[in-house]
Amino acid sequence: MFQIAELKRDQLLECHIRCYAVRHVRDAQGGVPHFQTHFMRLLHPNDEWGGVLFLALPNIVVHRVDAWSPILPTTHGDRDETEAPANSFRFPDVIRRSHDCEAGNRTPLNRGTRYPGPDSTHMYRRDNAGNVYDIAADRLRQFWQECSLEIVVIIEGLDPTTSNTVQKRHSFAGNDIVFDHKFAPCVFEDPDPDGYCLVDMRNFHDLVPVTSEEDGEDFPPPVSIS
Repeated sequence: MFQIAELKRDQLLECHIRCYAVRHVRDAQGGVPHFQTHFMRLLHPNDEWGGVLFLALPNIVVHRVDAWSPILPTTHGDRDETEAPANSFRFPDVIRRSHDCEAGNRTPLNRGTRYPGPDSTHMYRRDNAGNVYDIAADRLRQFWQECSLEIVVIIEGLDPTTSNTVQKRHSFAGNDIVFDHKFAPCVFEDPDPDGYCLVDMRNFHDLVPVTSEEDGEDFPPPVSIS
C-alpha cells in the first residue's frame, strides 16, 4: 500500500488511479530478458469501480499480495496439476483477485500448492482461494532485485480550472517496499468546534511498526511503500 495526497487547494475532478508492475525476467537459460508490464489489481480504491479517488483528504491505495499479484515470482511455462487460472497466474492470464473468491463472486478451486523459491525452501504458500501466506521477505527482495521490479503509478483527472486532463506518474523500486509497517496518522480532528480536519504533511511519509496483535492474526502483515 502507498499514500496519495493533493497539495493544491482545488482537487482533480473524476480522479482515478491504476498501477503496473514492470519486471525484467530472464528465461531459464539466463538469456534475453522478458520485458513485460503487468497490471496490478487494487482493493482500495476498488479497480472494478474505476479506482476513483477523492483527494480532499489523503488516500491509502491498497494492492493485495495474492496468487495473482505480479510482484510475486511466476513463470511462463506450463502449469502442474495443482494450478489453474482460477488459483494462480501465468502470463498472459487475466489477473484476478483472491478477494473476489472471498466475497463469493468466484468459486475457488479445491487446489493449493507452494511456489518454489531460488533453492529448495518455499517462497510463499497459497490456499485454495488464492490467498498468500508465509511470505519470505528476504526471498521476495532477492526476486525484486533480480527482475529489476518497478511499480508505476498513474493518476488521471480533470483540472477544475481549465477542464484539461491531467496525468501524474510516479514509480517505486523494490527497495522502497517496507514490511510490517503502516503509515503514521497525518489527518487530525481540529479542536475548533467547526469540525475541520487538519492535514499535517510533515507526517505524510512517516511509517510506524505493525504487530499481528494490532491487525489480527488472521491476516498477514502489511507491506507499505514509502
